[in-house]
Amino acid sequence: MSIVTKAKEDAGDWRDRKQGECAKAVTRLGSSNETEAEALKWAASMIASFQYKNVVLETDSLTLTRMVNGDEEVWPMLQPTIAVIHHYLSQVQNWKTSYNPRGRQLTG
Repeated sequence: MSIVTKAKEDAGDWRDRKQGECAKAVTRLGSSNETEAEALKWAASMIASFQYKNVVLETDSLTLTRMVNGDEEVWPMLQPTIAVIHHYLSQVQNWKTSYNPRGRQLTG
């Protein structure tokens, strides 16, 4: 069984137990990168709670990928969110953030 399949099953089980609690209301955000960063933060928190050891986070934002991976300076408005993402991912043994153009996500 692949880790992606396992993650989907775990997420499905968790969602069934916590139906309705999975959704998160997000106030209006100023940019698509802010919105994507919030989504990555949520994903990182779920990954940490499931105690996964090897993960790939995919996003269609090349800028955000570079910021999370430390290859580009983090925008001041995203610093708190990316700090939280890094906090969650520090609990994961092996992780990376990968850029995949919109509509071409390979996992999940």
